[in-house]
Amino acid sequence: MAIIKVVCGIIFKNDLVLICRRKPEKSLCGYWEFPGGKVEASESYEESLRRELIEELNLTVKIKRHFRNAIHHNEKNPIQLISLICTTEDAVVESTDHDLIEWVKVEELLNRKLAPADVSIAQQLLDEYRIPSDQTAPNKSRSLNWKYIVRHWSGILLLGSILFSQNTKFDLIGSLDSVQSIAWLILCLYFSAIYAVPTLLCYLSAFFILNKSTIQVKWIKLTLTSISIAGIALTASLTQGNGRLMPILCYSTAAIICGLFFRIKSS
Repeated sequence: MAIIKVVCGIIFKNDLVLICRRKPEKSLCGYWEFPGGKVEASESYEESLRRELIEELNLTVKIKRHFRNAIHHNEKNPIQLISLICTTEDAVVESTDHDLIEWVKVEELLNRKLAPADVSIAQQLLDEYRIPSDQTAPNKSRSLNWKYIVRHWSGILLLGSILFSQNTKFDLIGSLDSVQSIAWLILCLYFSAIYAVPTLLCYLSAFFILNKSTIQVKWIKLTLTSISIAGIALTASLTQGNGRLMPILCYSTAAIICGLFFRIKSS
C-alpha cells in the first residue's frame, strides 16, 4: 500500500503549542491534532505546511526545523506524519476543519484526546521539551536553576574531600583517632576549596553561557562535569606533583556522582 504523507506544524507562541480539534463532520471527529495536511506531489514539506495553514487557519508561520516523523497504520493506507517546528506571532481566529483551537503547554498535550498519528509526535515533544526534561521551548533562552551549581560544587568538595581524606590519612599521618580524622577532613576541605577557585570561575562562566543556549540539559550537565574533572586534573598536576593521581581519582569520582545525582531544573 502506498504511504500517504501528511505534514503538521508544531507551532509555538509564547511557550504554548497550537492544537486543533476536528469538526464532527470530519474523519476522526473530536480528536485533537497538530494542524497541517496532505503533502501534494509537487510540494516540499515546508511548502505544503505553509499552504495548509493558510487554507485552514489563515496563519503564517516561521518554520524553524524538521522535528520527527511518525508512521500510523490505519484500515486504509499507512500515514507518514512529518512534523516541523514553527513559531508565529499571529492570532488564530477560526479553522475550516476544526471546531476548537487552543494554545496549550507542552506538558499538557497528552491530557488531550490526540489523533493516533499525533500521539507519538506529542510524546517525543514531551521528551525533548518538557520541564524538567532536559529540553525547553525552541529558540528561547531559559533560566536554569542556579541551585544546581551550589549543590553540584558543594557535593564535589565535600564528597571528594571525604574520599581523599579517607584514602590518604594512613599513608600521610598514620593511625588517627576520630577527632584527628575530622580535623584532617576539614583541612582537606579547606585546601580543596582554595585550589578549586580557578576551576569554579571557569565552571560559572560555562554555566552562564550555556544557560542562554538551547542545548539539552543533559549536555549542559556533561559539559559542567567535564570542566570540573579537567580543572581537578590540572590543579592536581600543578600542586600535587607525584601524588596527583589520588586527588584526581577522588574528586573526579565525586564530580561524576554529584553530576548524576543532582538535576538541573528550569525556573
